Amino acid sequence: MQVNDVILKACCKVMKYTLAEFRPYYHQVISEVNENGIYQDLWARRADMLTDKFLPNDEIKVLHVKRGRWQIDPVADLKNGDLYILINKKNLDQRINEAQAKGWSTHYLYSALLKNSYIKTKNPEPMSLFPMDPLEEDEHKIWRQEDCERILGDLYEKINRIIVVSVEYEGEIAATAHAIIYDSHYNIAEEMEISDYLLPVTYEENDVGDPSEAAPIKGQPLVKLKHSKKDQKRDNK
Repeated sequence: MQVNDVILKACCKVMKYTLAEFRPYYHQVISEVNENGIYQDLWARRADMLTDKFLPNDEIKVLHVKRGRWQIDPVADLKNGDLYILINKKNLDQRINEAQAKGWSTHYLYSALLKNSYIKTKNPEPMSLFPMDPLEEDEHKIWRQEDCERILGDLYEKINRIIVVSVEYEGEIAATAHAIIYDSHYNIAEEMEISDYLLPVTYEENDVGDPSEAAPIKGQPLVKLKHSKKDQKRDNK
């Protein structure tokens, strides 16, 4: 699976920044007693972190796409023509179920995945068990195409592939992460686990004593993922 590790590591770094770290800042700056909007503000903080990371880089650009009350901030690899979209696994699963139940979706990820129409998968699942009215289907196709163009803007011709960075949480701890390439209908073509990028990293000093150039030592998993959904809080993206 050909991916940009620099982007994936940055995505995992911001996705492991959760309410556990953000809440004290929110209470200090926004409100001590009201957490309305805290999830949106958390995603806004993550967007700042990504933008600051890649601001001096001419080959990587963080997009800022308005979606009603929300904003998404995917990362574009301009050299390779890839767009990395960050999402938590709970929301991703919900969006997939929604699209498969209806046969279509207005969610930004489904629109963006139109760029992966050329990707073929083995034994693709049908989007819906019930055929859609041809006229309605044509209307959805037109809307999806236009929405994909709105999302990518000036980079529409530049972006050739969508890569999903999905992170699953245990409470307020990022537990697992995957880079996934879907076809245009949420069938998985390729998937790579990148949970190691969520781990804290220590370094062995190299010969010149510069830890920034040393090889990373992988730590132990942050948390053993449980399958119980009780008391699990996740973001809305």
